[in-house]
Amino acid sequence: MQNIKDLSGMTYKIIDHTADVGLELEAATLSGLFTAAADGLMHIICPRCLIQPVQSHALQVCGENLEELLVNWLSELNYLCQVQHFLTARVQIREIQERFLQAEVTGERSDPLRHAVRSEIKAVTYHRIEVHQEAADKWRGRIYFDI
Repeated sequence: MQNIKDLSGMTYKIIDHTADVGLELEAATLSGLFTAAADGLMHIICPRCLIQPVQSHALQVCGENLEELLVNWLSELNYLCQVQHFLTARVQIREIQERFLQAEVTGERSDPLRHAVRSEIKAVTYHRIEVHQEAADKWRGRIYFDI
């Protein structure tokens, strides 16, 4: 397993699983957890890519609970990547509640000369999914992808 921590203190750990790959997530806030999940997704798809923040997309997703919201959020980012060939460099979550997320993502179209896309994610799954708050300043989550 590879544990990755960025300067803001959010972390994600890549979990290998038969025909799947997953992320274990940790952040101080719920928005931080969803941001870490987006960063982890991009790392699986295009590790160590230098993605320039030249375009932006406004996104809104809904779900019946936090787990479904996480699946829908990552599915939307995966759709942008797979269908529109858009790689996300930065995520700014503007609003997040238990059933709603509004964000702006910036990045650029995939360029085969500069971006080594490693994995195609077929689907974001509900397998062993978790999103929960452990303390006032500690959120944890887990998500798996079908690759």
